[in-house]
Amino acid sequence: MNNYIVISDDENFDLNLIKNINLKNNDLKLSAFIASTPNLDLIKKSLYCDIFFWKDLIFNFENILKETVVLDNSIYEKFLNCEQIHNKMLDFLSPTGHEFSLIELRKNYVITLEFCLSLIKNYKPKLVFFTNIPHSYHTAVLYEVCKILNIPTIVMRETLPGIYIYEKIEENKTEVYFGNKKKIENSYLIKKKILKNFLSENHSNFFTKLRNHKLTKSKFYNLKPYFIILIIFFIERIFVLIKDIIKNLIKSIIFKFNHFFKLGHKLKFQNPLNLPESWKIFHKDLEKSTNSELYIAKKLFYEDIKKFNIYNNYKNNICSPKLNQKFVYFPLHFQPEATTYPYGNFYIDQINAIKMLSNFIDNETKIYIKEHPDTFNLSRTAWYRGLFSRDKKFYSDILKLNKTFFIDINYNSNELIDNCLFVSTITGTSALQASLRNKNSVVFGNCWFKNCEGIYSINHNNTLIKFIEEKRYNRQIDRAKLEGFFQYFDANSFETSKSNILKIDDNFNLIADNFLSEVNELIY
Repeated sequence: MNNYIVISDDENFDLNLIKNINLKNNDLKLSAFIASTPNLDLIKKSLYCDIFFWKDLIFNFENILKETVVLDNSIYEKFLNCEQIHNKMLDFLSPTGHEFSLIELRKNYVITLEFCLSLIKNYKPKLVFFTNIPHSYHTAVLYEVCKILNIPTIVMRETLPGIYIYEKIEENKTEVYFGNKKKIENSYLIKKKILKNFLSENHSNFFTKLRNHKLTKSKFYNLKPYFIILIIFFIERIFVLIKDIIKNLIKSIIFKFNHFFKLGHKLKFQNPLNLPESWKIFHKDLEKSTNSELYIAKKLFYEDIKKFNIYNNYKNNICSPKLNQKFVYFPLHFQPEATTYPYGNFYIDQINAIKMLSNFIDNETKIYIKEHPDTFNLSRTAWYRGLFSRDKKFYSDILKLNKTFFIDINYNSNELIDNCLFVSTITGTSALQASLRNKNSVVFGNCWFKNCEGIYSINHNNTLIKFIEEKRYNRQIDRAKLEGFFQYFDANSFETSKSNILKIDDNFNLIADNFLSEVNELIY
């Protein structure tokens, strides 16, 4: 019997999926389930395997697991690539980028790598199943460890809102891919219609509840003088802070009341005074950095003021694009987010990609760079609510490069795509949008659509030089090949409400069938 480990991010969804997998397959045994929540009662009632809350396990694995691994120099060197991945992924837990000292970075990395190796040593899985993109520091390191140890992995990866694929790595291979050509006969190009709708100028409808673009859209907040508007903004955010504090105090009372009197009501929120996923606190070990929603509210207040100032800095450096001249269009990613963490690799720092372009395009060509609007999102329900990856130096460092220019954040993207030489992005769907509009693109990271017509993957300087010198950006998009990619994507993807962005009835029977199809290809 083949055993596997599940790294979960949504217990209710994942339990339903595993239930359907178990009904269909008797040769696949779940040996360990690592949850993202400390509330394990329901999981323990539903599964017959070892069950852990990841935070309890990673900081106490030496007392929980029967066998443990202690690093030596040879092990350290073998898994050297894991360290840079670990360090980059900690951005999710470091709002200012200064919460970790160098000593703390090294200490946490050793703990994380020893935990991952010990987990593998104890369970010896034939497969590790990530039910979401591995974009926390421990899941990203575990994913990389599996690649180095040649352990097959399957990742449930969201491509567009509500549309997922099973991305996989075979044993003894490092190439990431999804799907099977045999399934193309089942394609009806339903996903292509969803894709076109998403990539239209009205795609923000998908995320209305998660966005508050008042800062970039409001004419009032773009008035002068700057200091008077800043004071008004400051006062407004004080009221938001007070509202957040009152709301979370009420939630805390409800949570405590429900727990103390053992009422058993299923609350739609977690304990506001003790969050399972916590930001690092300066001068505290990560293990002891526990956050409350009150602490988060205070931090987000400071982040909002920071956003106001940095957006003002961005506005002061924009220019009007000259569409009749040669230019490359580079839309920036919102960060931290899975499109670049971990899929950006070296280009998580987007300036590395911009620097390459700046070095190899001719002197007559400009690079028009547009900031992602969610960078200045003020919503409290957004996936990541702070300004983790931007400061004034971010923009000034980019402008120090030759041929770089910032443009208005609200400028029409379609106009820029239609008039540019080519689009450049790390892994963004703006490249897919370009293909649909008969424009070629270069991508620097591991995007799920890298095999689509019109998409050129750049791994090193020579690839980019060749693309530019041979003017491959002038090559006509082959519509038949483009259609072929969408047929493949349509046949090898499925819809689900897991992200809670779209209202979709989950077909767990189909999702389990797709999973088992991938398992059969990987380990049987």
